[in-house]
Amino acid sequence: MADTTSAGTVSEEPSAVKGEEAAPSAAKSPVKQPETKREATPSAKKQSASRPSDEQLWMEDGKPKRATLGNGGRLTLLALKNYGDKAFWAYIYDVNAFQLGDPNNVPIGKPLYLPDPMYYRIDANDPASIKRAQNRAMQILNAWK
Repeated sequence: MADTTSAGTVSEEPSAVKGEEAAPSAAKSPVKQPETKREATPSAKKQSASRPSDEQLWMEDGKPKRATLGNGGRLTLLALKNYGDKAFWAYIYDVNAFQLGDPNNVPIGKPLYLPDPMYYRIDANDPASIKRAQNRAMQILNAWK
């Protein structure tokens, strides 16, 4: 619940009618009721992520490198073309999660940021790098089941 009072001021809730006694629950010190907790999931059907930092993005001439999907395009093909293995689609999804929903339904023509290979340790010649990307891909897909 947002605090609507100015810093340094205290507000008290007045009684409903002058002369009436306030209900016991509204008396004296306000007690905050515990808020309902929401389960934190990596991707709860809709990303609440924000735009990635520049260090996470593949930069060219001081600007983030971007790509768009054409007809029949998929994140896996974009990953294969740019990184040498389809498994790295998960990192493309991660840096674009703030603007994408379902990883299996990426809009055609949407400009996508490409992740920095150094930041994500992307190396198509390293089996451990590919395995990390595959594990991340499974996390993403399981969150969308």
